[in-house]
Amino acid sequence: MEQIELMHESIEDAVRDVARACGGTKALAQHLFCPSHSAQSAHARFLDCLNSERPAKFSPSELIAIGRIGREQGCDAVARFLCAEMGYQQPVALHANEIADELRTRIADGLTFIKANMARLERLGINL
Repeated sequence: MEQIELMHESIEDAVRDVARACGGTKALAQHLFCPSHSAQSAHARFLDCLNSERPAKFSPSELIAIGRIGREQGCDAVARFLCAEMGYQQPVALHANEIADELRTRIADGLTFIKANMARLERLGINL
């Protein structure tokens, strides 16, 4: 297994680590750009975006997608690079059950808020 860098000099370096975690640039390019591009065209575009001397660049939504794909593969290189560049603490990946717990709490809080406001409307004699 290839070693993943802890610090990256550029976003392109971080994306290369994600590509390694995904089985290479061809695999990640196909996941990112297909079916809108042929496999060959997707790979060529991906390599253009990795070359800092070429005008082609990954869009913000593509970088987010690459970061998500990397997370699925256990590689947080893009997230770590972006946090370091923007002066944020390093990211901590949340597990699905942690996200679900947070959403349940928000829903419960929302229902409590709605019930309280419905009761207030009833006390005012207003029916919905």
